[in-house]
This record gives sequence, C-alpha cells and structure tokens, in this order.
Amino acid sequence: GGGGALGALAAAAGGGAGGGGKAKRKEGATTAQLLRMAKARQQSPYYRRNKTKVCTFWLCGRCDRVLRSDCPYRPCNGDFDFPELDRAPELKAKVAGWLRDEGCVAVMTRDDDEAKEARKAISGRIGGNIEGDIKNRYYGQGDEHAEHLVRRAEERAGSEPPLVPPQDATITTLFVGGVAPEVTEGDLRETFGAHGEIESVRVVQDKRCAFVTFKRREGAEDAAKELHNLLVINGCALRLQWGRPKAPAAAPATAQWMPPPPGMPYMPPPPGVPPAAALGL
Repeated sequence: GGGGALGALAAAAGGGAGGGGKAKRKEGATTAQLLRMAKARQQSPYYRRNKTKVCTFWLCGRCDRVLRSDCPYRPCNGDFDFPELDRAPELKAKVAGWLRDEGCVAVMTRDDDEAKEARKAISGRIGGNIEGDIKNRYYGQGDEHAEHLVRRAEERAGSEPPLVPPQDATITTLFVGGVAPEVTEGDLRETFGAHGEIESVRVVQDKRCAFVTFKRREGAEDAAKELHNLLVINGCALRLQWGRPKAPAAAPATAQWMPPPPGMPYMPPPPGVPPAAALGL
C-alpha cells in the first residue's frame, strides 16, 4: 500500500544518510527527494490522463452494463472524478455529490434541467470535438497550439534575412524546395497566383522541387517577400529561393567548306555559298 511504499522509501533515505562519504550523502539526498515526491503524490494525485473514458451511454441515459455493475467506464466503475469539469469546480463538486448520494443509475435517469446541464458539460469536454476545440482549430480561433506555431514562424521569419532580389531584372523564377507528393501544380499556382500572374509552373517530383515563373518581376518580388520562411502548403513547409539566370544558348554549329587538295577533282561549294568566296578568290 501507500504506507508501505513510503516506509520503504523512508528506510532507504535513513540508510543513505547514515553512511559516510560524498556518494552516500548524494544517494540519501536523492532518496529524500523521492520521498517528498511520493508524499506529494499521495496527497494530491496528478496522474489523471490515464483515467478511463467517460461512458457515453451513461451520458445518454442508456447504459445497461451499469445495472449489472460491469461497466468499466466512468462513473459507472465508481470513479466520480471528472477532470473534464475542472473549469467549473462548483458543478464538478455537485456532480460528485450526486453520484455519492444517489448512485450512478439514479443520476443517469434524472431528467431535470440541472442534471441535463451537467451531462452536457461533461460531454462537451470529451475529446473536445463537441463544444469547440476542433471547431476552434478548424477556424483558427482561440487555438493556443496554432497561435504558438504562428509566433514561432514569425520569430523565425524575423531572425533570418529576407530574400534579396538578384540584380538581373530578367529573372522572374522562384525555386521551391521540399515539395512533397501531396503538393500539386495546382496548389502552387493557387498560392503564388495571389502575388502576380503566373507564366509557368514546373514540378520536379524526383528532386522534390518546383520552379514558379512569373510574367512580371514585380510579382516574383512580392511572392518572395511575403512567402519567405512562411510558405506552407497542405501541411508541408517549403523553402523559397530565387532562380538562377539562364545559361546563354550555344551558337549552332555551321559546316565549313574546304577547297579540294591539289590533284583532286573540284567539288562545288554548298548551296548559297558563292564559289569565289568559297575558294577564297
């Protein structure tokens, strides 16, 4: 039991403190800390996340297993603690009192407005999918996790220098790195199209990258300014860089006509080349 565990820890703490030497003193101090933690846990348990789930049939007033005393879920199993009501301590104490005084079956079958309100409050906090948590995350309102991610993204964007446009004004292409298979060409066109008219989008799946070319330089500069370190499409964080200038096209190879060596029959020059110019005369 809890007393036996505490006694064992106390004995271990006493044994560690009684010995000599630095190692024994350190061991005794560690055991004393464990003893304080055990006492604190015994007075105020905080391992509540592993509680059994709330019986949804009990919330609806239709749990048959509670009548046979074999329902494993709260409160049918005798656990009347509802962390779901921590934000409403008065209601939480009231529900626990009902369950202790009247029993699970009586509270389950109560049809008054007060009991209905209590059951609605409990069901509204189960998983957060009834009374707002998922709705808030979907609409981006009041979601602490989303706000934390936005703050981190803003701090990261502020700590890194912006993309400097290249001096070559003919460059209107942006390189997009980290393109996952779920990021399509249409997604890129929709995201970058809000900053200017798109000329072309080329996705290279085996390299996990893409090239977005704007018709005007202003559109590329606006996209680079607004999306640098903030580009996320379908849950994928993408990297953004300016494209490189195009390599100059090589001049096409031309055939050269050489006059025949001495003693060889004369061969006419290619069409369009005057014979005199071809012979150097």
